[in-house]
Amino acid sequence: MVCNRCGTFIPQDVGYCPKCGAPATPQNGANAGNRFCKNCGSSIPSGINVCPNCGMVENNTPQQVNIYHQPPMAETAPVTTIGQYIGWMLVGAIPLVGWIIAIIFAIDGSNKNRANFFRAQIVMFLIAILIAVVIVLIGGSSALFFLENFI
Repeated sequence: MVCNRCGTFIPQDVGYCPKCGAPATPQNGANAGNRFCKNCGSSIPSGINVCPNCGMVENNTPQQVNIYHQPPMAETAPVTTIGQYIGWMLVGAIPLVGWIIAIIFAIDGSNKNRANFFRAQIVMFLIAILIAVVIVLIGGSSALFFLENFI
């Protein structure tokens, strides 16, 4: 007798599978001649080498099945060189024109590396402005305190 769950051989005088503990049920005429999957225990009809339940091939190697249905990978952008980054930094350092170009390149999606670089540059500029405003407010309030109390 063969275990219906794991496919292990069960001696006739034993009531449970020695491997998985499933109750031993004698094979009836419908399952006679069928094999059982060693992965899930499902019945595999004769003439088929793959378990219809879990996809395990008879030689215990799983069949390659793409269950995620992923779309093909998109083409990636070319690698940005150090020279390009240096050039972008120099362009961004131009006083007024640099910031206009930075905004244009940040919006433009033709080169993702360049767009992300200029977006990061704009974010860093805004953070620097915020820090400067906080310092001026703190410094201004302390200067007013100094003027009121000591002069």
